[in-house]
Amino acid sequence: MLKAHDHTTKSKWSDDTYFLTLAMYFHTLFEGIAIGVQTTMTGFLSTAIAIAFHKWADALSMGIHYRNRNVDKRTAYLLIFGQAGLNVIAIGIGWGITSLGDLT
Repeated sequence: MLKAHDHTTKSKWSDDTYFLTLAMYFHTLFEGIAIGVQTTMTGFLSTAIAIAFHKWADALSMGIHYRNRNVDKRTAYLLIFGQAGLNVIAIGIGWGITSLGDLT
């Protein structure tokens, strides 16, 4: 006798998904601050370029993980674009730190 199979995919949103997202957001925060605290154009460009060259790997790893966990596509997009938005906020935080002047 043949049994009916349920072909619906359920999300496997689990602890590792939360930890990956949190870790990547934390990582992004410090990348942005590192760019924002640069006081020379050379420092800014070299830091920004170094970070930009590995951003594709960040987004790819998040995207693959979310796909493997059957995370809703809209949710995955929001989380990845949230990380991009956090870059801008973190750069602003870095600028704010720099505007405080010498903290020593």
